[in-house]
Parts: sequence; C-alpha cells; structure tokens
Amino acid sequence: MATNGKSKTHFALFNSMVRSVVTYGAEIWGLGHLDDIDNLQHYFVKKLLRLPNNTPGFFLNLDFRLKQIRIDIVRSALKLWAKCLQQNESNQLLNCYSDMWEELPAKQKCNWSSQLHLILKDYLPEGLWNLAGLRSAPNQSERIL
Repeated sequence: MATNGKSKTHFALFNSMVRSVVTYGAEIWGLGHLDDIDNLQHYFVKKLLRLPNNTPGFFLNLDFRLKQIRIDIVRSALKLWAKCLQQNESNQLLNCYSDMWEELPAKQKCNWSSQLHLILKDYLPEGLWNLAGLRSAPNQSERIL
C-alpha cells in the first residue's frame, strides 16, 4: 500500500514529536513496555489511515516499512549496558550496575539490566550478565553492538 505525501508528513510528525517523547530514557524504563510502545505506533497508523482496529501489527510493519520502536530502545539499552561495563571500578555507573545484580531476585525482575537480559538471553552468553563475567564483558560488548 503506497502512502501519499500527506501521510508521509503525518509519519514524519509522529517520528519527530511522539516517538522522540516516548523513547526519551526508554532504555531504562521502556524494556518492560516494548509491546505497548509498538502498539502506540500501530494505533497511530490505524487511525491515520482509517484501518480497522483488528488490523494486525505485523501487517502494518511490513506494508508501511515501519521502523519498530522496540529495536531502537533495545539498541539504546545495549549501548548503556556496554557503557556500564567499560567503566573503571570507582565509577558510579559501574557501581550502580553491580548493585542491581546484588539485589534480591524479587527486585531484580524490575531493573533495566534484568529486563534486557530476558529479551536477549537466547542470543548472548550467560556469563556477560552476571558479576563473574563482568570483567570479560567489555571486550565482547563492542563486538555485540
């Protein structure tokens, strides 16, 4: 389905006004809400083009070549994770990251690092996510990104 010039303008407005606000800091808070964030984009496209509410999201992604917001959020979270691991031992960012992994398991499920781990656990070696693998991870994180 081709989009006309007016639709392209609407997509550009969505990307510049809505997407930028929604993704601000999303590498921290948004990993647990990736489906909701993608649904916001799908809702916009459905309303813009007067499509039925039951139009599948994958159809919109394929037909309009939508750049999924979730990919940018996960990429930003990976960059933050790599930055944490590349800090020296006295750096506050690394200390905060280390403290997250020392929390009780019930609290760990809510932090951004654990949520990123759940998303990528099938794609990366387990040792990169715990403190034992912390020292070997900085060299590997560059390669992963």
